[in-house]
Amino acid sequence: MASMSDEIVENDDRIDLTPMLDVVFVLLLFLIIATTFEDSGLFKVELPKSSKAAVRGNDQAVLLEISRSGQFAIDREVVSDSGLHAALAARFSSATNKRTALVIKGDRASPYAQVALAVEVAQSLGIPEFSLVVSRP
Repeated sequence: MASMSDEIVENDDRIDLTPMLDVVFVLLLFLIIATTFEDSGLFKVELPKSSKAAVRGNDQAVLLEISRSGQFAIDREVVSDSGLHAALAARFSSATNKRTALVIKGDRASPYAQVALAVEVAQSLGIPEFSLVVSRP
């Protein structure tokens, strides 16, 4: 018969974190899957609607945004009216640039003169392709 002194009583007071980590990773996975990713630019832009617009990818395009107040942003960088020509020229003339198109994304309430200025600058730079972004109804 074994005595009490022969038995080793193990008293482990550490907390097992494995179940908690499992729950955290499941929650993280759920949030990653449930999140909708939206390609939003620098400005909150409310697009005009068009039922006949064609859908195109903009993988090789420079994004020019026009805010409601008429400010310009090129690829999330604010540009002044007077600096628009130089900024677009720099984007399209760099040797590492493989982008050939300009996407103009203007707010529905933005001044029409700003949209016209963007188109005029694109034409003066000889940008081979430019398009205007609209939303579908």
